Amino acid sequence: MLKEAKRKSKEHRIEIEWIEGDMTIFNLNKKFNLIIMPGCAFNWFLDLESIEKSLTSVKSHLNHNGGFIFDAFNPDLNLLVRDPSKAYPNAKYQDPDGGGLIIVSEKNRYDKATQISKVKLSYSISDKITSNEIELRMFFPQELDAILKYNGFKINAKYGDFDQTPFTSDSRRQIFSCQVKK
Repeated sequence: MLKEAKRKSKEHRIEIEWIEGDMTIFNLNKKFNLIIMPGCAFNWFLDLESIEKSLTSVKSHLNHNGGFIFDAFNPDLNLLVRDPSKAYPNAKYQDPDGGGLIIVSEKNRYDKATQISKVKLSYSISDKITSNEIELRMFFPQELDAILKYNGFKINAKYGDFDQTPFTSDSRRQIFSCQVKK
C-alpha cells in the first residue's frame, strides 16, 4: 500500500512525509490538526489492547480540537456466514504493471467468539494464481461507537460512504469523524 501511495503522490506532485510504523506504539513528537486512518485499517486491530493503544497514540498526537477520521467495515452477516469451503468473487482489475486482468476471489472463515474474519484472497493473472491470508476484526456499529466513547472520543459524524451518505444498516463501511472529548 505504501508503494502505491508513494507512486500516486509522486505522480500528482504531492509532497508527503511517509512513515511506516506500528499504529499501537507510534510517537512522532508532533501534534496534528487531523489524523486519518483510511482503508479500513482499524479492522486490523484484532484485540482490545491493540485498539486502545492505537487510540491512545492517536489522542497523544492531536492538537486541541484536532480531528480523527477513519473507516471500518460494517459487518455483513450474509458474507460472514457463507460456506467457508467455497471461493467467492471479490474483484477484477487491470494490473497496474501491465500484466493483464487480475481476478480476485476469497474464502472466509468467521469466528463469532473473537469476531475475527480469516480471509484467504486468491489472485489470478495470466493462468498464475497467488494467494495470501489476512485476519480482520469485525466491529458492529454500536460496539465501535462505545469503544470510541470509552476511549475518550466524541463522534461528530458517522457516514456510510465517503460521499457523506448517512450511515444505515446497509452501509458497507462505517466512516467516523471524531475528536477527543474535552
